Amino acid sequence: AVVSTQSTGMQEVETNLQEVIFDHLHAVAYQGTPLSFNILGPTENIKSINRADLLEYINLHYQPHQIYLAAAGGVDHAELVKLAEKHFGDMHTSHVSEVEYPPARYTGSEMNHRDDAMGLCHFALAVEGCSWTNPDYFALMIANTLVGSWNRAQGGGKLIPSPFARKAF
Repeated sequence: AVVSTQSTGMQEVETNLQEVIFDHLHAVAYQGTPLSFNILGPTENIKSINRADLLEYINLHYQPHQIYLAAAGGVDHAELVKLAEKHFGDMHTSHVSEVEYPPARYTGSEMNHRDDAMGLCHFALAVEGCSWTNPDYFALMIANTLVGSWNRAQGGGKLIPSPFARKAF
């Protein structure tokens, strides 16, 4: 049942053009690094997963030192602590893995797939940004807000906040 649900989820993602475009964007922008991988994984991997594989993954990665509980709004802190202790209090760390992740290297490249049968062009554009520790981070966040984003399906006409999107519309 788990594999069937995941296969159905994968089919839904493959028919969602926005998901497909961003999968391709990450594949070309981060070539040769884990960020280039589709989050669902290859179809053959999904079809070969069994219950034992899932339990092994959960036991390895769902450890107390890797779980965070967050709440926002009108939450009674004492009640939240009681619920956390009730549901998670018996968890014990059985294995602490020190996973080394390679750095995410931005490649910057291009991929084109033309399909004249589609009524619209779907595309994504990305540029390499900077780390949140970079002194230019906040200036670039402001520039991002000024440039904005645009989706024709959302409409907006002349009231679109981005001047670039207004000119395109």
